[in-house]
Amino acid sequence: MHPGKPTILEVLVASASDAQAVAAYCVLIGFLHVSLSALLTGPEFVQRSKRIQVAQSAVNLGLTGTLALLYASVLITESTSYSLLGDEGAASRVFGKFTDEAVLAMHLNFAMVLYECFLYALLGKSLDLWAHHVLGIILLTLTLRSGQCGIYLAWAGISEGTSVNLSLRNLLLESGMKKSRIYVVNGLLLWLSFLVLRVLNLAVLSWRIMRDVFVVLPAARLEAEADPVLRYMDLFASVFIWALSTWWFYKITLGVMDGLRKGKKLKLDEE
Repeated sequence: MHPGKPTILEVLVASASDAQAVAAYCVLIGFLHVSLSALLTGPEFVQRSKRIQVAQSAVNLGLTGTLALLYASVLITESTSYSLLGDEGAASRVFGKFTDEAVLAMHLNFAMVLYECFLYALLGKSLDLWAHHVLGIILLTLTLRSGQCGIYLAWAGISEGTSVNLSLRNLLLESGMKKSRIYVVNGLLLWLSFLVLRVLNLAVLSWRIMRDVFVVLPAARLEAEADPVLRYMDLFASVFIWALSTWWFYKITLGVMDGLRKGKKLKLDEE
C-alpha cells in the first residue's frame, strides 16, 4: 500500500454523510433481500409464503455476523489502551474518537434496524421487537450526532452475535431440518450465546455505564462535557435490553429443556 493512500474502510466511512451512508446500506440490504427472495422459487425448496422470511434470515445471518465482528474489533482495539472494566478508561469510553470500524458498524447497524422496521410494518411483529428496534434507532442517532459513547454502543453491539444462531435456526426450520443434529447443536449454541453475549455481557455493561456516569465522570469533573441525553439513554437502553434479553433467554431455556426431554423420550422409545 502506498503511503497516504486511503484504505477501503476510510473510503467507505468518509465518502458520504451519515444519512447518505445509511440510505446506501439500506438499498444494499434491500437488494440482497429481494434478490435472494427471487431465487427461492422452487416449491420443493421453500414455501412461496415463506420466501420473504427465509431470505431475511439468510441476509441477517451474514449481516449480524459482520456487525458482531466489527463491534468486537472496536472493543479489542480499545482494550489495548486500558481495561474495559477499569475506571481509568471512562473518559475514552465517553469522549473517544470513533474508529473507522466503529463508524462502518454503526452505519450498517442503522441500516439493518431501519430495514427490519420496514419488514415489521409489512409482516407484523410483536411489541417487544418494535421497542428493541426503535430504541436502537434513537441510540444510533444520538451517538452519531454527538460523537460520544461509541464504546458503549460497540459493547452492546456484540450481542448481535446471538442473531447468527437465531437466523440459522429459522433457516433450518424452514428447510425441514428440525430433527437434525445441526439443529440441536445450533439450539445449544443459541442458548450459550444468549447467556454470554446478552444476559451476562449487558449486565456488566450496565454496571460500567452506571459507574462512569454517576461516579467516575463527576469525580473527574467531566460530566458537564458528556451529552446530557445520551449518557442516561445509554444506561436506560442497556438495562432495558438486558431485561428483554433475560426474558428471551428464559423462553429459549424452556425450549431447550423441552427439546432435550423429547429427545430423551424418543431414545427410550427406540430402545
